[in-house]
Amino acid sequence: MSPFSKPHRRHFTHQVTASSTHHDAMMRLMRTTLNLPDDVYKVIRSVASARRIALGDAVAELVRSGLNPPLRMHARKGFPCFRVPENATPITLEQTLEAEEEL
Repeated sequence: MSPFSKPHRRHFTHQVTASSTHHDAMMRLMRTTLNLPDDVYKVIRSVASARRIALGDAVAELVRSGLNPPLRMHARKGFPCFRVPENATPITLEQTLEAEEEL
């Protein structure tokens, strides 16, 4: 493939004819056409197959997961750290040692 040629893209069409009602508001889902690179299409197809859901549902699930930011970590003196909610239960030394024994 030439470095100037466009990568092959798959044409993906998902049609939803159902409608849903939420809080007295009618929301109609619409037909959408997406042009996807092969690698992205393969991921979507794989997720849909593994979860036994429609391709459109897999696309929605993957998009929603992309909208949620991942857990942010930072390093303090070379040790990875992350923030926990203030009301989180502390992990005790005993719990840590018990978990280590299970390995």
